[in-house]
Amino acid sequence: MSIFKPRKIMDQDTIPEHRINRRADQKLGMVCDKFTGLLGEKAVKVRKSMLRREIQCRNLGYVHTIQMDYSQYENRLWAFLYNLRVRVTYRAASYPGHETEKCCFRGKMSGKMTVQDVRWIDGGSRCTPERVEGYLRCLNHALLLDRIKALDMRHVEVSYDPEEQMWTVSFTSLIGSSTWIMIPPVMQLIAISSKECAQAVEFIQMTLHAVTKKAALLFDRTA
Repeated sequence: MSIFKPRKIMDQDTIPEHRINRRADQKLGMVCDKFTGLLGEKAVKVRKSMLRREIQCRNLGYVHTIQMDYSQYENRLWAFLYNLRVRVTYRAASYPGHETEKCCFRGKMSGKMTVQDVRWIDGGSRCTPERVEGYLRCLNHALLLDRIKALDMRHVEVSYDPEEQMWTVSFTSLIGSSTWIMIPPVMQLIAISSKECAQAVEFIQMTLHAVTKKAALLFDRTA
């Protein structure tokens, strides 16, 4: 079992603006700046709030907004770890033959300190077993699995809400996370590179492609 399981989730309305959170917010701003620097003109606007950022995008395929935050944290002995969480939603009505039932798929990881192996599993989908198998076949592609390992992702999930007609991809990553160390008092950021930002965006694009266009083609052939 991973030692990086989030211990607590902070609600936006109750995040205290104390000194440590403000310093963590500055580090999150640096991560956001790295993404916007990579995206260039495709990043239209950034919405900011304490420990949260939302990048509005254009001409970026499946990605219209990239939400990132430090809402999940771990309180450890002499340290306070802010996990980077990234979340993207995509409206299913944008493609024909979209899903109509609730779906959820999660990445199952192995490895204590870093991700050594991963595969997608069903997380409680309500579609038919045949469709679950089809989605998993599309998701368990080597390129997707390699991205998860390369970015040391945790809590990877792609889910579908039939009421909102929305697919949501989310994950946390040690890369881009920040840690407040009490002795000596310092806030450290696990810096994210432009290459890793590109890999994160590619992962999101490929995941949404897998559960929409690629899965739709597969279901159409097996109908």
